[in-house]
Amino acid sequence: MAVIKIGGSLIEYRKKIVRDIVDFSNQNNSVTIIVPGGGPFVDFIRRFKINDDQAHWMAVLGMNQYGYLLAESISIPLIESFEELKLSLSKEKAVIFLPYKELRRYDDLPHSWSITSDTIAAWIASKIDLSDLIIATDVEGLYKDGALIDCINAKDMLSLGETCVDAFLPIFLRKKKMSCRVIYGKDSANIIKVLKGFDIGTKIVP
Repeated sequence: MAVIKIGGSLIEYRKKIVRDIVDFSNQNNSVTIIVPGGGPFVDFIRRFKINDDQAHWMAVLGMNQYGYLLAESISIPLIESFEELKLSLSKEKAVIFLPYKELRRYDDLPHSWSITSDTIAAWIASKIDLSDLIIATDVEGLYKDGALIDCINAKDMLSLGETCVDAFLPIFLRKKKMSCRVIYGKDSANIIKVLKGFDIGTKIVP
């Protein structure tokens, strides 16, 4: 089973990405849970001066909206609860998880712009007892001094400053003892390679 976050930066490539994930999952009898990023739906919210609580829930709803867009014209279920997920995965190999309902139910993440769909995807993985996460974005991974990092400890990410993932993710990964792989997702072949076990992008370890 794999959890993959499809970043909003991949919006123009979404149809091929989701189609290739669905095809791979069906052909290989593997379970894949897609978590939508926020993309333009969340970028719009940043324009307004609103409090962190309002911004948090509006941003999570933005993830739901992007999830519906990911499912456009592709036969893939949209799932809104962990109970529904468990039932669905008995017959489906690939689904899109819309996080708003369950985040409202548990509400155990801070409300801050330092938390985005990266940490939320890790939170979803942790709730279903997975210790790994794939983040597909528009860069090859994390960089230091212009060079791609193959593997990095979550605590060492603090020395990198701003990266392509949110600031809270390394804290969450350390707390939950989870790992994460950040890959270039515009080419969906990279996502499939990771699902097959190839070592590409940047791996973040706890």
